[in-house]
Amino acid sequence: MSNSRLLIESILMFFIGINLVIFLNSIPERFSWSDFLNDIWTDLSEGIIQLIQSLIKIGTVTSIIFLLLFSIFLLLGGIIRAFKLFSRVKHSSRKR
Repeated sequence: MSNSRLLIESILMFFIGINLVIFLNSIPERFSWSDFLNDIWTDLSEGIIQLIQSLIKIGTVTSIIFLLLFSIFLLLGGIIRAFKLFSRVKHSSRKR
């Protein structure tokens, strides 16, 4: 490593360290970590609950769409088979 690089690194580290100390010193002394962590935990749990509720709604919609498509498939299949039955009955009555 060159001396100029070491000099730049040391100045940057010193400058960042001083700024962090000033920032940490500006935090109020009565900063309540327990309230802060309690608020974070509450927000996190509400977010997870909302995510689960959204996934349940998406699953419900998906199952309804699947059931709708399945019912259309069954209706079309029933109609086609009914036409086949009627054509066979009609065809067999002509032969007699």
